[in-house]
Amino acid sequence: MSDYAAEAARRDAEQRKAARDMQNATWQEREKYNAAYAAAQKK
Repeated sequence: MSDYAAEAARRDAEQRKAARDMQNATWQEREKYNAAYAAAQKK
């Protein structure tokens, strides 16, 4: 049982980290997009 609980907790932490990484990636993409959009507006 404790092995199962440890495995479940590890998997849960991995999923949370993956979700956080994905959010960070989309945030960085949005920053890049905003910068490109601002540059296009200046032309």
